Amino acid sequence: MRESHPLYGVIGYLNHPRRVGNPTILSGFTYCLECGSMMTHNPGHKNKPWIHYICGNKDRHGSSVCKSRRVSAINAETQIINTVLNQILTPEYLLEVIEETKKQLDSTAEIERQIKTEKRTLEDLDIAIQRNLNTIEKTGSQAAQDRLKQREAEKAQTRYKIESLNLQLATAQTEITPEALNIILAVWLEQFKQLKESGNVREIKAWLMQFIYKIELGYNKARL
Repeated sequence: MRESHPLYGVIGYLNHPRRVGNPTILSGFTYCLECGSMMTHNPGHKNKPWIHYICGNKDRHGSSVCKSRRVSAINAETQIINTVLNQILTPEYLLEVIEETKKQLDSTAEIERQIKTEKRTLEDLDIAIQRNLNTIEKTGSQAAQDRLKQREAEKAQTRYKIESLNLQLATAQTEITPEALNIILAVWLEQFKQLKESGNVREIKAWLMQFIYKIELGYNKARL
């Protein structure tokens, strides 16, 4: 017997064409509250279908490795989405998060100093990479090829650091008025309304992951 669900028939749980080949809503960023393993989505048995999430470690190695229980996918997805809509996407909560985040950031002067340092590192790496390329072209040295790979990895890591620091700087400098925040919230809520009507599970999941990067899921509770 199917469980009642406000998204049932809209998103689709059993062979909906938009679900086939698509991820489930909570897959990929949901972990077992008991042992920390990634949760696995399971449709149940052929004769007794029951869509649920189960600890991946328990699913692979048996019930003795984790004391967690199976969790109804319908109930879990409903509760998580309702929490985002009714508790997270509110002006009060988001303003509190913004202020707390800004307090945790370094001063803008310090962030700018770190950006300049990383940019100098990037310039030095570009020079080192070019030297390695010249050496490889002239000698075909394996050692130079190994150094080149290492320098390219360091360059990618440095670029990531610069992007992260730029994001921190932008966040530290951002001032959002309550009026602007209400407009942003209205846009996000309208996006979800349209996605719910479309029934596109992949896009609903992508929307949800804008606000949640990790879920720890248990039988009757979850931590976001």
